[in-house]
Amino acid sequence: MPIDASLPHEVWHGLYLDEIRIALRNWSLIRLIEVALRNKISLQLESRFGDDFFLGQPKQLMSGEQYRLREAQRASKIPSRSVVVRNLPMGFWLQLLSKKYESTLWAPALHHSFPGWAGQPRNSVHEEFTAIWTLRNRIAHHEAIGHMASLPDTEKLVRTLLLLNPEFEPFIKALHPVESLHEQ
Repeated sequence: MPIDASLPHEVWHGLYLDEIRIALRNWSLIRLIEVALRNKISLQLESRFGDDFFLGQPKQLMSGEQYRLREAQRASKIPSRSVVVRNLPMGFWLQLLSKKYESTLWAPALHHSFPGWAGQPRNSVHEEFTAIWTLRNRIAHHEAIGHMASLPDTEKLVRTLLLLNPEFEPFIKALHPVESLHEQ
């Protein structure tokens, strides 16, 4: 429920603290998901189209993504593949999963980045990461999140992260002990 300032102070204070707890609980998972997502996609694109994919202006990208790539390259004092990839925002990676890249990137390369989603159509993968991106942005911009049933919960974030990269399990256990996941 959105926080209503007309509610008694104790009520909206409690609601606001709940929002903060949800944000804190999920932020570390979102961070790991974003890193795993960009690493999976970038490695697959380089494997398919060449190691210098992120250092040039690949013809497979449309103008909006070309622009974002140029900006990331310019922001890199010493352009290297890893620095350029780190400088690209999550929205860039989501665009690469969108319908406009279905035949040029998804079919020849990117579907291999998501073995945990084998048999799922591209739009299912895109929708899942778009929901995470929405949650990420709402947390980052201090917007209400507790009332939005369409946003992924902690368990969904954990499942998504493990599907992306099972090697993150020790990080998850360190950040979210099993007891805390069962309490939600």
